[in-house]
Amino acid sequence: MKLRFNELLNELAYPLSSEQLVSAIGSREVEYPTGKVESLETVCRRIEIDEYTSQDEVELILLSALHGDAVGRQGYSDRDPPIPEIDRYDPISY
Repeated sequence: MKLRFNELLNELAYPLSSEQLVSAIGSREVEYPTGKVESLETVCRRIEIDEYTSQDEVELILLSALHGDAVGRQGYSDRDPPIPEIDRYDPISY
């Protein structure tokens, strides 16, 4: 059964220690678009924080610690302004 990330974190009582976080969600896995699978324990162990004060803090920090495979095309943004030296597309006027 797949749960949304925030549903897992919503069940926890804050503040909580990093060990409590690992104990509560560490057995869950993240599946990246590339097919790679990683446990949340592995993600949590990359973070050097002893205590989390809120769900928002945990979400932000854990999402920041996910492997680069969690991002589609790295460095890609369809919102970046054009770079004059690079002619990568023709502007479209609406």
